[in-house]
Amino acid sequence: MTVQAERRTAKRPSPQPAGLWAVGVASMRNPSGAKRMARRYRNRLADAPVSVRIVEHMLDQERHFRVVVGRYETQAAAQQARETYRRALPPEAWAVRLE
Repeated sequence: MTVQAERRTAKRPSPQPAGLWAVGVASMRNPSGAKRMARRYRNRLADAPVSVRIVEHMLDQERHFRVVVGRYETQAAAQQARETYRRALPPEAWAVRLE
């Protein structure tokens, strides 16, 4: 009797699509400060259909933690969201490309 088996490959998670944008509200080196800031903006935007999260990135060879709002396909969409939520966001909020 002959048995044939196929080798199953593990599914890899889909990579994050390139070119996604968010609205940055803070950037800092202290992770606990970033957590407090994220909590502040989650409260301010509790009724809005957007997420608030912390993304880590390297800046000048140092770890920084950015607090970002939403996820948008284009920079223009992120800027539009910045305008839409301007009352809840700091005046210096910026469109940031997610890496």
